[in-house]
Amino acid sequence: MTANIARYHRKALPKKKHDTLHGLSPEDITLIARLGEILRLVEDLHCELDEKVLRVALEGAEDLSVELYGASLNGDLFEKAFDRRIVLEKTES
Repeated sequence: MTANIARYHRKALPKKKHDTLHGLSPEDITLIARLGEILRLVEDLHCELDEKVLRVALEGAEDLSVELYGASLNGDLFEKAFDRRIVLEKTES
């Protein structure tokens, strides 16, 4: 799975015809696509941000307090990896 995530964060999107995906469940393929996209976004942000804080705005009509709280507890790996503090904020949709 790790090799697939690395592959798809740089190249084309995962397709069922790709040999490296044979034998993987649809859930695994979805996970690979999602994690690959997260890597793309983080690399772009890492290259373009000069600040020591990454602000991410979450938009939604529903209550996102659980997600915001969880992210505040789990941002330590991001901070160590990118030498940036991550701050998530809810905006009104």
